[in-house]
Amino acid sequence: MSSALPQIAALLNNDSNLAGIICTHPDVNSFDLIKRCKNVPLVIYNRKGSMLSNGGSDIGRIGELAAAEFCRLRVKKAAFLMFDERNTNDSVQIIQAIQEYPALTRAGIAFEIAIQPRETLSEKAIAPVMEHLFDSGVRALLLQNTYLAERVLQWAYRRRMRIPEELSLFCVDFEGFAGFLSPPVSAITFPLEEIAKYTVESLMAKIEHRSIPEKRFSPYWLDRGSTLPCGK
Repeated sequence: MSSALPQIAALLNNDSNLAGIICTHPDVNSFDLIKRCKNVPLVIYNRKGSMLSNGGSDIGRIGELAAAEFCRLRVKKAAFLMFDERNTNDSVQIIQAIQEYPALTRAGIAFEIAIQPRETLSEKAIAPVMEHLFDSGVRALLLQNTYLAERVLQWAYRRRMRIPEELSLFCVDFEGFAGFLSPPVSAITFPLEEIAKYTVESLMAKIEHRSIPEKRFSPYWLDRGSTLPCGK
């Protein structure tokens, strides 16, 4: 997407009917948009700390909800499986919130961070990291997104592993896709309809040269039965 941005921006800048732009792509940053799309009102969808967004999500709360679920499951070891983007702000906040969750330490739950290269995302490619996690004792797994959740479910199916009896898993769901996986996956998700409405309101405010209050959206737990406490 980033490599195609100059061509896309050129088309947008030449469109006299264009009133404004909402960017939903995670790989496009505010600076590039401002530089490429001159004199066009711009808003980035749901990105905390962006120059082009008045709204965003409480990312640290994701880690707190995940740690609370690990404790509820009473596992000895849990893990966070993510793409190889460990230094991104969102991932750092999630990991830090999990590691600093007091009840996790008191329960003696070990926590591991596992990395999956984005460019090799396939069922076969994810098998080594999943075999390592399961063989090392991980019985509760947080997945960074629904793309990883889909691949892990495929791996579990091939292995004839029962979810959640043998492995509890849940994911972060920014898109609302986790409920369409097979089986549906429990998720830490967001009030997506509210966020979408607020994003449109933000763009309209920019077009009309008026201000709009900054807003933060809190994630919440959505149970779909893909986790189960140990011993049940």
